[in-house]
Amino acid sequence: MIVVSFFNNKGGVGKTTLSINIASFIAFKYQKKVLFIDADPQSNSTQNILNDDYRDDVYKKDSDKTTLLSYLQPLLMGEPEINKNNRPLLKETNRFNFELIPGHPRVSLIEDILSEAWTNCNGGKIGGFRITNWLTSLKSIFDKEYDLLFIDLGPSLGALNRSILLNSDYFISPMGCDIFSLMGIENIATWIYSWQASYVRSVKFLEESYPKEKDMYPITLDISNKFRFLGFSVQQYITKVIGGERRGIRAYEEIMVEIPSIINRNLSWLFPKGLQIDDLVLGNIPHLYSLVPLAQSNHCPIHDLKTPDGIVGNHFKMVRQYSELMEDMCIKLLRNMGELYE
Repeated sequence: MIVVSFFNNKGGVGKTTLSINIASFIAFKYQKKVLFIDADPQSNSTQNILNDDYRDDVYKKDSDKTTLLSYLQPLLMGEPEINKNNRPLLKETNRFNFELIPGHPRVSLIEDILSEAWTNCNGGKIGGFRITNWLTSLKSIFDKEYDLLFIDLGPSLGALNRSILLNSDYFISPMGCDIFSLMGIENIATWIYSWQASYVRSVKFLEESYPKEKDMYPITLDISNKFRFLGFSVQQYITKVIGGERRGIRAYEEIMVEIPSIINRNLSWLFPKGLQIDDLVLGNIPHLYSLVPLAQSNHCPIHDLKTPDGIVGNHFKMVRQYSELMEDMCIKLLRNMGELYE
């Protein structure tokens, strides 16, 4: 099972929309078995995916439905292991054709525990490694069951996102067409560089202190091929027709030209082996106007919007164009991962 996280330090860049639609398109088009985790405490992905009645049932008091908090609850109680006695929501509960571990606002409470665990990692304590690697433990449950695990992260440079990226094979950065998205990329690079070096040192300490015990638990020891940068997409830029050609307006065009060089300068050390910046340009998504709220209100992927969902007239053309764009993006993603896509 390949783990791909969607992450940018800049919020409001269309990350949730991109992540749930890519996951859905790959599940539909390429028949991949997909699991999706909403790891953003704001739980925007969950709100987009589940219909209102089912969502309310998930979050009501004493609900027996699984959320990410269901897995992490033991950590909040001081245990070093997640609760593995849970099952994701089946794909029949949504229109996205993937199985879901919904988010939960209380997941934000795990930050302090993960921060303390990170300090214990630095001290070579095996309990700190077990807590920090909670996602490795969760992966061990589903590794043979799914082809892909997609995770939607919040914009924080905090302990929760660090623990997720540490155990992700790849991450994708949706970008807004603004200067703050560029700053977000610089922040990510500095942040990852600082903690990955610390983790490598801590692993050496762990191996010296617990040469046998370290293999008793699901702990990621080698991160040399983890959290590789899989690509980026610029979201919701505004276009206009110039000389019969649809182009971004000048202010957006200037930033879009600058984005690849900023990414190359800051994140090239995280590119997968053999890939260059041109391989990582997944495609840019122009402003979709009413398609996004229609998809949100109907709790369905944009590529699957139909007449009963309220699309009329030019909407059909926009949905078709979006589907074509999704196909191009997903082919690039799967190629960059070395996955077959026929």
